[in-house]
Amino acid sequence: MTTATIVSRAVSTSAVTGSDSKSHITAIDPLLRALTGILSLSCLFLIFVGGLVKSHEAGLSVPDWPTTYGDNMFLFPYQLWIGGIFYEHGHRLLASGVGLMTVIVAIATFMRDKRRLPRVLSIIAVLTVILQGTLGGLTVLYRLPPAISICHGLLAQSFFLITISLYFLQSNLYRLSAAPAVSQPQLRNGRKHAAMIIALLYFQLLAGAVMRHNGAGMALLDFPTMGGNWLPSISSEVIDRANALRAAVNFPATTSLAVTLHLIHRLGGFVVALAIGWLLLKLARGPFRGTLTHRAGVILGILTGLQIALGIGSILSVREPFLTSFHVAVGAAVLGAALWVLLSTFREKLID
Repeated sequence: MTTATIVSRAVSTSAVTGSDSKSHITAIDPLLRALTGILSLSCLFLIFVGGLVKSHEAGLSVPDWPTTYGDNMFLFPYQLWIGGIFYEHGHRLLASGVGLMTVIVAIATFMRDKRRLPRVLSIIAVLTVILQGTLGGLTVLYRLPPAISICHGLLAQSFFLITISLYFLQSNLYRLSAAPAVSQPQLRNGRKHAAMIIALLYFQLLAGAVMRHNGAGMALLDFPTMGGNWLPSISSEVIDRANALRAAVNFPATTSLAVTLHLIHRLGGFVVALAIGWLLLKLARGPFRGTLTHRAGVILGILTGLQIALGIGSILSVREPFLTSFHVAVGAAVLGAALWVLLSTFREKLID
């Protein structure tokens, strides 16, 4: 069934019943769809730029906040954007733009959308972006403490999910969700699996953030082996082989803790890949085949493959900054695609 058919039926039903209680679902507001789409893409780009800040270790290139070397952040001369300042100051300005865009989306939502859920989500988005900006400032003021930096990174991922939800509710896609041929028990089963994937992805993102902000991203420089072993180990032999590889590229010696954090992230990626592969098989063979949920699952699978390739590339390139930052951004996109799968299992009446 096409989007046009579904919209036409919704309009006809409203006209016959004479009720306008759900007249807001008969048409998509193009302005809100554009605004929420831009916000979601901007957030993903901001995550990528945040990855560049960390990859270039530029977090303290601007040592003060909210000013920039004592100047108004928005008036800091462009000719002084040199070295790490380019990444850190650019990240701040882009984050400010995303914050302003979030406020605009919230105002537009209250003015143009009568539904409760988009309004509530837009308020949550504003509160989240304020908290995110505050955490970003605290990472500078407290000189990049791992705990605050990790929370800052994970909250960025959560904010991205909120923006995706806002876009989903302002697009035609939510009307195409949960094809009528799929029964409620099957929908609940698919929803449960998608939620499990999201939980696993959050753990993997946490493991990655803990690894990066504790300097363990390059604890092991070999792949697919791990310190010369095919099975994970933190034995003294593995540590010695890892340090020999690190010495060859002038890296300082690693520790058993760093290797442990690195291995947790690698193994987490393996578990996530298996779980997503299992979900894709279920969607391809069951009643979901050909539905929006199935198509979202295919996108999830493609992004997962790309994410694995970027992770391997980050190791083999000895953490090339752009590869590593793309790895961070695509990780967010994988989480977003998993949410898309989850949202697509809800019928229209549960979303309006």
